Amino acid sequence: MILPAAGLGTRMGKGSAEKTGTSRKQFMLLEGSPILIHTVRKFVALDRVAEIVVAVRAEDLEWVGGMLAREFPGRRVRAVGRRQTAGSSRSRTRSRRWVRRRNW
Repeated sequence: MILPAAGLGTRMGKGSAEKTGTSRKQFMLLEGSPILIHTVRKFVALDRVAEIVVAVRAEDLEWVGGMLAREFPGRRVRAVGRRQTAGSSRSRTRSRRWVRRRNW
C-alpha cells in the first residue's frame, strides 16, 4: 500500500493553518495524533496489507520515518521521500502528465 503524504495543503485555506499550526493536512492533529497516523492505523489493521509505504517530501523523511517507527514498531511501515520532480502543485503535476501523454 502506498500512501501519498507529500502535499502542501494549499487547497485547505489559510484559516485551517491558523487553527492547527500547520497547513499540511496530513500533519494536522486529530484527537492528539496527526491525520497521517490515523490513516496508517486503519491500513495496519488490515490483514491483506503486507506493507505500507508513506511517500513524503525529502525534507520530511527523517522525522516522519521516526514518527512511524515509534508508532508502529516491528510493523512493515516505512517512509520514502525524494526531491519533488513533478509540478509544484497537484494541478501542475496533472498538467505536465496530460502534456506528456499528448506527446507535445
